[in-house]
Amino acid sequence: MSLDMKFTMSKIQQPLMKFNLINPIALSLLLLSVNVYATNGGGETPAKKTIEAVRIDSKPKIDGILDDEVYETAKPFEGDFFQMSPDNGAPSAYKTKVYVVYTDYGLYIGAQMFDPEPNTIPKELGIRDDMDKNVDMFGIVVDPVNKGQNAFYYIVTAAGVQGDAVASSNDDDWNWDAVWNSAVSFNDEGWAVEMEIPYSAIRFPKHSSGDWGINFYRVSKRLNEEATWNFVDQEVSGFINQAGTLKGLENIEPPLRLSFSPYLSGAVSYDGASNSYNASYAAGMDVKWGLSESFTMDMSLIPDFSQVQQDDQVLNLSPFEVQFDENRPFFTEGTELFTKGNIFYSRRVGQSRGYVNEDDLDSTEEVESVPSTAPLLNAMKISGRTAKGTGIGLFNAVTRETNAVIKNTETGATHEYLIDPLSNFNVFVVDQNLKNNSNFGVINTNVTREGPGRDANVTLGQLRLRDKTNTWSFFTEGGYSHVATYDEGEQQNKNGFRSKISFSKVSGKFNFTLGTSQESDTWDINDMGYLRAPNEFNVYSYFSYNIYKPFSVFNRLNSWFNINHEQLYAPRTFTEFNVNGGAWLQFKNFYSIETGLSARPVDSYDYFEAREPGRKYWIGPNYDFYVWGGTDTRKAFRINGFVGMWFRNADNAKLYFSRLRPSYRVNNKLSVDYEFYVERGYNTKGYADKVYDSNDELESIIFGNREQNTLENILSVNYTFNNKMGLTFRLRHYWSWVEYKEFYNLEEDGTLGPTNFNGFNSADGHSPYNRSYNAFTVDFVYSWQIGPGSFVKFNWKDAIFTESEDVEHSYTENIGSTLRDNHLNTVSLKLIYYLDISYFKRLHKNG
Repeated sequence: MSLDMKFTMSKIQQPLMKFNLINPIALSLLLLSVNVYATNGGGETPAKKTIEAVRIDSKPKIDGILDDEVYETAKPFEGDFFQMSPDNGAPSAYKTKVYVVYTDYGLYIGAQMFDPEPNTIPKELGIRDDMDKNVDMFGIVVDPVNKGQNAFYYIVTAAGVQGDAVASSNDDDWNWDAVWNSAVSFNDEGWAVEMEIPYSAIRFPKHSSGDWGINFYRVSKRLNEEATWNFVDQEVSGFINQAGTLKGLENIEPPLRLSFSPYLSGAVSYDGASNSYNASYAAGMDVKWGLSESFTMDMSLIPDFSQVQQDDQVLNLSPFEVQFDENRPFFTEGTELFTKGNIFYSRRVGQSRGYVNEDDLDSTEEVESVPSTAPLLNAMKISGRTAKGTGIGLFNAVTRETNAVIKNTETGATHEYLIDPLSNFNVFVVDQNLKNNSNFGVINTNVTREGPGRDANVTLGQLRLRDKTNTWSFFTEGGYSHVATYDEGEQQNKNGFRSKISFSKVSGKFNFTLGTSQESDTWDINDMGYLRAPNEFNVYSYFSYNIYKPFSVFNRLNSWFNINHEQLYAPRTFTEFNVNGGAWLQFKNFYSIETGLSARPVDSYDYFEAREPGRKYWIGPNYDFYVWGGTDTRKAFRINGFVGMWFRNADNAKLYFSRLRPSYRVNNKLSVDYEFYVERGYNTKGYADKVYDSNDELESIIFGNREQNTLENILSVNYTFNNKMGLTFRLRHYWSWVEYKEFYNLEEDGTLGPTNFNGFNSADGHSPYNRSYNAFTVDFVYSWQIGPGSFVKFNWKDAIFTESEDVEHSYTENIGSTLRDNHLNTVSLKLIYYLDISYFKRLHKNG
């Protein structure tokens, strides 16, 4: 669960020519034979700790001061925690005292964090769940079924800010928010925290009297030390499975979990393009209902997502769709089960994917507008896990039909054109925990559209088996996709499959994975998932060597070396051989450095860039590398960034890229972050157009030699008034342009040859294929938590998007013309009020 922030850069992926399949396997086995007997780090593992919870008759006052009489009857722990970092396994620098008591209502945690210099304890404020701050923290990890695979995290910072998450052995969901109470105080011996965690914020079996898994977590930011009560060995795979034991809980019952979050919102927008204002309002409700002690239903009735952060739009020159982050709260909270197999991309829900078939229009008609979204009518999800480790998830959402507007150019009359029918999106998943941190799961996604349109169904199963020592892991999966389309009333079916198998060593300093995966050319999950392209057959091997204890001038080392061999599934044709490796090192002064190198040393083909089935594009040997560095994050001013380069010697193609991110913490309330990214490409090649003959037959595929330039500036300002109120400001300007210098014909063998295609204007010599794209966005949010789970939020958005064939090389000229373009401004106000079942019980009692 380490909250350390470490940079991990996405490598530039360039499809690359024939290479013997046995070579990567042979090389992998050779490397494996050198280190396969690497130990798990040596040293005797400390015994699992136990703490006893004591039942109390009345709850303590939650004020952060541990002077309540109830703590006198408790059986606290007092002593050293074990460091997770920087010196894994060493005693923590400062002692901690922890009390655990409970009532019929909930669990109460009191903790005193001893510190010889309490006046120097960092306490930077932040918003909920933002743990990347210069602040001390205390947290609790609760595993009610004590299986070591699922848990709940509750964290409080020294500034009084809460964070919580629901976690599994494979993923942590920090978007999950429970309603619980906490307070902190400072004293001569350090600082203290009290936490009241109602049973409604924990899912556990009825008649619970057994042992729970538990761990306590502490961050001493001044020392950059993370520590846990029960020892967590970084060389052992997993965090939850290394918890201690909570004893003493008897005769506690899970309460009825039922809460309502009604909302009211209003918005006014101004569209500069049409010089028009638009006002709107909305009302709806989110409902959480505990169907049982294990399962919860979440419903969003008439959801409103008007205040989510705007997407980071980019100029897309690739043959693939851009994948955007999910920012809508309902689709980010409590979704851990639905991530199985990575076949559910929630942005599909509410996305308009239809289009206007030009053949349906007559000569006097044109498209006036096409919606980009399909309004969401409602959404529901049910999720949970039984005491026997059976996880079940059900997601369902319905979007209403959407229509384009068609205009008659002669009469001005308009009519609607159906592009998206009423659609139902469904996900069902079952995941069974097995012994030794193993599991088996099946997930199904289904999209059904009204009428004869396009329906899709995908099913995927996974099995992960681990040995008793949690050292060796076997993984396999298999999936089946089915898409039904209709042409003149006749159903057309497309069936595809995906499979994967791997064997891994997952604990110790040295780890590895050997595996193979394949996707048929007809594998299709894109109705409810995201897939850049199917048709792959890969053999891969990943190796890593990590050191978690200080050595020489370093605190820690992570290193890796990977080998990948890729082919098409059909026809079985070589596409790429890739070798990459790198290392991340943290110095004892908490500065960090990372470097990586990726090599595709042999010729290969790209079967997607040509945008034509069966056609390929030859790419010669090419390489990329980067170097990253970062300073101590505890300092008021810190900075990180990287520089890198991709190059291909055959045609002197180069791509330089760099990112710089300085941050300044003005005080505990105000921080400023700036991010600057630049990318410059020379002699890069890519698809430009297709040419057809008079019979509408493909005549040639045109590629271009182009220069590329991308600049991105992001300014973020955060001001937190207190742990209940804050504002955030984010400004982003993205500018990317491409300028074509020469055009080629894509030959049948994949090479680029001469062409008579004229891609330049005779008048000025510029190419109509040039592109200059600007995205300028502002997101300003003021949030005030007026009560548990209740908020008032004010939001201002400004957006400008421009695209042109004219490339302006001057940044100042470009930003000036962009800001003079049409803006879309929106201001909105939203009230969310949380009501749980206890509120209605009090009303009934007082009535």
